[in-house]
Amino acid sequence: MAIRYAPAETVWKRFLEKFIQGESRHDQITVSVPIKNKGTRWFALRLMRNSRESHIFLLEDDVTEQHHREMQLKIARYDAEKATKTKSDFLANMSHEIRTPIHTIIGMSELMNTTNLDQEQEEYSSQIRFSADVLLSLINDILDFSKIEAGQLDLENTACNLQLLIEDSIDIVALEAHKKGVEVGFYADPEADLVVMGDPTRLRQIIMNLVNNAVKFTEEGQVMVYLNLVEQDEAASTIRFSVEDSGIGISREKKDTLFEAFTQADSSTTRRYGGTGLGLSICRNLVKQMGGVLEVESSEGIGSEFFFTLTFERASQMDRDETGAAYGEDLKGVTVLLVDDNWKIRDVLVKYLTLWGCRVDEAGSGREAFQKMKEKVREDDRPYDICITDQLMPDIDGWQLASQVRAHDTLTRTALILMSLKAKGTEEAKMKLLGWFSAYITKPVRMRDLWEKCILAMFPEKSEAGELEELEELSRIDQIGDILASSSQILKFSGKVLIAEDHPVNRKLFESILKKQGLQVISAENGKKALELADLEQPDLIFMDCQMPVMNGYEASMKIRDAGIKTPIVAVTANALKGEKEKCLESGMTDFLPKPFKNRDIVPILKHWLSTETPEEAENGLEELDDVEELESLDEHDVTREELNQEDPAVFDLKQALDTFMGDLNLLVSLLNPFIEQMEKYLKMLEDPDVFSELQEVRGIGHAIKGSARNLSMEELGMAAEALEFSGRDNKPDEAAKAHQRVRAAYERVKQTLQPYLEK
Repeated sequence: MAIRYAPAETVWKRFLEKFIQGESRHDQITVSVPIKNKGTRWFALRLMRNSRESHIFLLEDDVTEQHHREMQLKIARYDAEKATKTKSDFLANMSHEIRTPIHTIIGMSELMNTTNLDQEQEEYSSQIRFSADVLLSLINDILDFSKIEAGQLDLENTACNLQLLIEDSIDIVALEAHKKGVEVGFYADPEADLVVMGDPTRLRQIIMNLVNNAVKFTEEGQVMVYLNLVEQDEAASTIRFSVEDSGIGISREKKDTLFEAFTQADSSTTRRYGGTGLGLSICRNLVKQMGGVLEVESSEGIGSEFFFTLTFERASQMDRDETGAAYGEDLKGVTVLLVDDNWKIRDVLVKYLTLWGCRVDEAGSGREAFQKMKEKVREDDRPYDICITDQLMPDIDGWQLASQVRAHDTLTRTALILMSLKAKGTEEAKMKLLGWFSAYITKPVRMRDLWEKCILAMFPEKSEAGELEELEELSRIDQIGDILASSSQILKFSGKVLIAEDHPVNRKLFESILKKQGLQVISAENGKKALELADLEQPDLIFMDCQMPVMNGYEASMKIRDAGIKTPIVAVTANALKGEKEKCLESGMTDFLPKPFKNRDIVPILKHWLSTETPEEAENGLEELDDVEELESLDEHDVTREELNQEDPAVFDLKQALDTFMGDLNLLVSLLNPFIEQMEKYLKMLEDPDVFSELQEVRGIGHAIKGSARNLSMEELGMAAEALEFSGRDNKPDEAAKAHQRVRAAYERVKQTLQPYLEK
């Protein structure tokens, strides 16, 4: 920075002339004076008149050092302003340049996803898209920040519906919140006119940034967004926006610097949670440009609230969005039970329902809800018109509550509405299977969706065909409710039962069935462990799988009898063919349970061995062995299972599987992923060429696959596995190789059929 000055003589002459001609009694000037051997010095010269104006006094002060400091500050300020402008121009230009290839990457990855990709390629493509989105978000922050610094960020002024805008915004963020188990809720004051003139893009940016931050720093609880009316007249609406969370909070000393650029509440959170530290700075500047102030109230460890108030011009009638339609009185007097374990979510929904004339009761759990529903019938002689229940709740969830309601004679008239997260994987499968619900609502709940689903539940005839499209999927299997209800009648027993089973899926099935019967269950993964537990725990009944590693069921049973243990042992095997009865009896077993088995197959055994029955009933203890004899006769005449079936064997018989699992859909679905994982291991073992040189191992693998497949009602796979087992037993390697291919083909069909049910 070069600064030029007029000569001292010229400056002095002009100053003196103005002083003599002016009315001021004193004046001051700073001039530079060259001094020999001392360079240039700066002096402050001051002229003063006396009271009679007969004399003029000159005061002189050397201010050289002060002048130098002032000049350095001026130069530094000039350089800083120039650097800031250069930086802003650079960031703006570079941000625009970088955004172009990022958009290309995103666009091409979207196009690539529309082509036929295998699972590995889809995963790579998803990672490309995710990384590009993250990078684009960072670039957008930098670009906005540079625009703000350069004073080039302009706001639009167009008609927008604030309620729809925010519902769309939080819907994008909600999925990430739900992955963490964090609820997201939104309430818009019904008294406020939310169709206003504003900048929808920047408003959406502010809300999404605040909600994203809230979700990022919240590990449990909820994030709530509120729009509350402050004041309103014919011309304008003043709205208070707030985003509350139950997260980590902000310390008092950090709040002052929170809105500074490149700053977060704690420097350690930058590494842990990511981000540029620009978001809040940009939001505060945007809110300021709109005429408000972004503020925060927070307590460390409790949560935070970010809020601001803006005044909007109300949109003209021509600009109004028809989606802001008024709600009628169709729900006036309707009785509603609202069930959700999060009281803040309940509070928002109660306000909406009450506004529409509903009489609302609340429950914080499925257990409390079921009790209130029964009390309502006793007191009013009629059930609730509607029960709106959350899907995910502790203890009794929405599915289980619906099961209890549909199995109760006096509650079946209540229309059920399920509030759920976006259906993915097993949740999507359950949603399609269950026919209990009149409608379902995706969380976070939109006001309009709540209204429409309640109307649909109360007055199905008012809905158009298009509105019922989702419900048609829900009722794809109409009889599921009846199946589950009829399967839920479970007898209760007392006692301790030992399960010896090496396959984890079968073991889990056994445990679940027996625990639901009221029994105490212990389990062993092989015969050796079963022998130890039989001696240590002294169980009342033992279910013994015959084919297990380390020690099989036959040997384990013989050793249990050698140890003097008299506990009844039930043989559990799929080898219900010639000679199996004798082998089981010779090893010390006392009863028989063929695979695949169902609840109805187990109950008679439990009734016999664990209840006080008459001697006549006890004589039937080995009645199941009659089935073995029938199968033996079939084996003697070489009649295959295929010849006994007039129809093709089922890939996956859902109805039969639910019967096996006593109507417990959650249990059934929870076992599918472990089954797939175990199958992959078995098939990998069969890929080893050396395995067919030791056909006893092939026989064991076939036996294991057969048992688990038939327990899950996958008859086609079970038959293929049985052929593999028999070829190994009969030492026929060529037939074993062919059976292996049948098993693989059947498994691929099973896997494809189960895809909607598998957890992602």
